[in-house]
Amino acid sequence: QEHAIEQAVIMLRQLLGSSEASETESLWLAGDGVDAIVELPPYRFLLEWKRSGAAAPVVAAADQLRRFADHRPGDSIPLIAVPYMGDVGKERCRAACIGWLDLSGNASISATGLKIHVEGKPNRFKSRGRPSNAFAPCPIPRISPSSIPTDLPGSRDGISPLSVSHPAACSR
Repeated sequence: QEHAIEQAVIMLRQLLGSSEASETESLWLAGDGVDAIVELPPYRFLLEWKRSGAAAPVVAAADQLRRFADHRPGDSIPLIAVPYMGDVGKERCRAACIGWLDLSGNASISATGLKIHVEGKPNRFKSRGRPSNAFAPCPIPRISPSSIPTDLPGSRDGISPLSVSHPAACSR
């Protein structure tokens, strides 16, 4: 998580037009209601990292940031950071009036004197294939006539006893 937060700070710095850390920049890993407090003068960001931009984690992060910001004096900017923010997460952030950025390079951050809006960059963290799910059906067993040997013991007249194989990942 610390590495992801550091990557989010680098992305934030780039969005603000600064490529290198300055002497006045600071990062505190808060762990007390918010993941990090990031000072990039003249701005202070309250950063909450989530591993997913899905609705539930985004709503939870928005609630957490709002509670934390209510007890912090000053003009801190609440910000949710994720690997990739999908459309539902973007809408939840917009409804909660909370800024967001993703590590794919997209962002929407609005505050007094600050307006950043970058969209359209592809998901750099897209996983291939079907999502892992314990309840997903196993692939259909494959039977290939060319792979059925006809010279096995028990075969009659060139016809072998039929055997069905299941993919190893779904062996029962």
